[in-house]
Amino acid sequence: MPKELFPDVPSDPASPALPMSSYAGEYMHPGYGNLSLSLVTLGEVTSRNPLGENSTDKSVLFGRTRFLGETFAFHHVNAEHWLVEVGGPLGEDGWDYENIYTKAKSEVGADGSVARMAVIVEPDVKGEKGWAWFDKVS
Repeated sequence: MPKELFPDVPSDPASPALPMSSYAGEYMHPGYGNLSLSLVTLGEVTSRNPLGENSTDKSVLFGRTRFLGETFAFHHVNAEHWLVEVGGPLGEDGWDYENIYTKAKSEVGADGSVARMAVIVEPDVKGEKGWAWFDKVS
């Protein structure tokens, strides 16, 4: 895992607040459009785990968006924090991930369900302005 993105992750990370399947669904951003996340096993979308060989991460959230045809593998890091592996379609053999990473964070609403997911889309913009919040719509 790119240590510079998550330098302070504890050795015994916290699980997400909800089961991984709860984070799957459709998300919407007014500028970036729809982001569709589905729960898949790690080997279905990428053969490597950027969290390291000792990671217990067996599932990832696989994201697709029409924006530039990119795909995303959301790897759970700690609590509501995610490492996002950015890639594009390779073809019949799977997806081509290019060692491009960014961060994401999820937010659980007062009703106990996933409300939204934020992804850093502008890494050079410091603070909250670099994050794009996608609201969960289904």
